[in-house]
Amino acid sequence: MRLACLLALCAIVNVVYMKPVVKEEDLSEEEDEDLDTGLEYDKYLRQVINILEKDPEMRKKMESSNLEDLKSGKLSLELDQMPGHFRSKLDELKRMEVQRLRLVAKQMMDQKQGIPGSNPKELFENLVGHVDPKSPDTFNEKDLTNLLRKATKDLDAADKKRREEFKNYEMEKEIQRREQLKKLDEQQREAAEKEFQEKKKKAKEHDKIKHPGSKAQLEEVWEETDHLDKEDFNPKTFFALHDTNGDGNLDPFELEALFIKEVEKIYQESNADPKEKFEELARMREHVLREIDTDKNKLVSREEFMKATDESEFDNDDGWEDLQQEDMFEEEELEGYEKKMQERELKRQQQREEFEAHKDKLREEQENLAKNNQVNEPVAMDQAAAEKKLTDIQQGSDKLQFDPAANQVEKNQAQPIVNHEAVKLHQQAKVNEGQPIQSDDNSIQNNQIPQVIEKQPPPQAGQPQAGEPQAGQPPAGQPQAGQPQAGQQAGQPQAGQPQAGQPQAGQQQAGQPQAGQPVP
Repeated sequence: MRLACLLALCAIVNVVYMKPVVKEEDLSEEEDEDLDTGLEYDKYLRQVINILEKDPEMRKKMESSNLEDLKSGKLSLELDQMPGHFRSKLDELKRMEVQRLRLVAKQMMDQKQGIPGSNPKELFENLVGHVDPKSPDTFNEKDLTNLLRKATKDLDAADKKRREEFKNYEMEKEIQRREQLKKLDEQQREAAEKEFQEKKKKAKEHDKIKHPGSKAQLEEVWEETDHLDKEDFNPKTFFALHDTNGDGNLDPFELEALFIKEVEKIYQESNADPKEKFEELARMREHVLREIDTDKNKLVSREEFMKATDESEFDNDDGWEDLQQEDMFEEEELEGYEKKMQERELKRQQQREEFEAHKDKLREEQENLAKNNQVNEPVAMDQAAAEKKLTDIQQGSDKLQFDPAANQVEKNQAQPIVNHEAVKLHQQAKVNEGQPIQSDDNSIQNNQIPQVIEKQPPPQAGQPQAGEPQAGQPPAGQPQAGQPQAGQQAGQPQAGQPQAGQPQAGQQQAGQPQAGQPVP
């Protein structure tokens, strides 16, 4: 048989349909992935088998070997006879797989570290069981033996796991149903229970299911699926029609396709549980393999099929007891599983509470951090301004240090500006009171004046600075035109000026004749 048969064993987990096989030289990596077995080392397995099958001599030996030869390592002894370029490819695949396993092992050790009950040695052995870790750079006979043994073992384990998971699924459904009944009153509970029993009884009332693999069952497929005359049934032709990939074997996919008509008789309703359908197909396939697969490679070869059709049991149709006809579990099993579910739910609840408490703690810390940021914000801004000022000084761009004009402006801004009108009024008031006016009046120097104006912006270009008179105005402390000087009363002439009614210097008084005129 072909070693590639191992790739077909993934059907024990799910029902999928394979694409027709193309020529080996045209087989791309993407098409290989359609044959995923679900194993952790699936890609490595497929690549090794691909290379082995490309060697014509190795392929012949593979076709003539059974599963026991593969498991025992008999085929592995032929590796030495393979051409060098095939061995080089296998060595390269081995090195890549070892590198991948190192990374996976490191991740697993990091995750399992400190977990009670974890066994690092057991985890490691399970991880690298499909290779020979003692020769990380070369693919040898032990590599092939380990790969085939572990693949078969892991797929068998997956088959067992599938059955256990389905059983748990059915028990969970029953537990949930009983929980719903507890929420109803007595009358509603009786009605619901009656409806359930009637539905269960109806599920058992279907057409007779023919025994999987029997002549009657295969003839039904020949007639209804292949649309051929029942009287013309031929086992050899039947096998060729349903060996869709032409590899000389009926693999798990092709076998389960033969039982679809029988399963449809059981699950006629549109809302039938799909998991129960898949489980029914898997049960039928396993049953046929137990009866026909003599070499236990989970495939039905052409020789095995023809030999089975020659047996007398082939003509017997004993029917089939489907899932609806038998109890999947005992009441004691149900009670034990319910207890496990309660413990699991309690653990989940504790985890949820811990998670919520952790969330609340993080939220509180975030709020406190936001408050602290608001309080420290002005200080942070002042520090930022100080740092910028220091940077400007160090870079020589500080205007206060290198720009005298800017320094003068800032100095002027820092001092209050005197209202000169108020100063003059203050001086006039002292004159009226007969007090002397001193140029260094402390009251003026100390700004003890009626009005002081706050800081004002610096003067624009062409404008007088603070304390300087405007254009056409006398300096501070000098009277304007027509006004008396300090110390004079209103109406008195200024120094050097004639009083009212007296002629100016060089003029005659009123009523006196000018020079050269006669006296009256």
